[in-house]
Amino acid sequence: MRCWRESKNSILAAMASDSEISLRKIFSQRLQLSRKKAGLTQEQLAERIGKSVDLVSRLERATTSPSFETISLIAEALNSPAASFFTHEEVSSSDRHDVYSTLIDLVLSMPLSDTVRTREVLLAMKK
Repeated sequence: MRCWRESKNSILAAMASDSEISLRKIFSQRLQLSRKKAGLTQEQLAERIGKSVDLVSRLERATTSPSFETISLIAEALNSPAASFFTHEEVSSSDRHDVYSTLIDLVLSMPLSDTVRTREVLLAMKK
């Protein structure tokens, strides 16, 4: 019985962790798109919210989670509702252009072997 409980707790913890990571990724993508749409650099956004450039960078790379205070400051600085950073709304055409542009820049800067692997990952995700 104890083993089953431990396994269940491990599974639940992993699911919670996956959910948090998914939210973090959604937030990071929406943050970067909103910042660019506002015509701000990471440095300018950091200055507006009174946080470090390193924090803004980590938020956009989804390597850290924002506090409620930081979400509120970012929403105010970008003139967006806080909830907009967590939605799966349809991406506008200008946002889509920014995403494609960023992807193209990344792919063009990669060695060919990484580009081939990236293509394989994207094709696998499409399935």
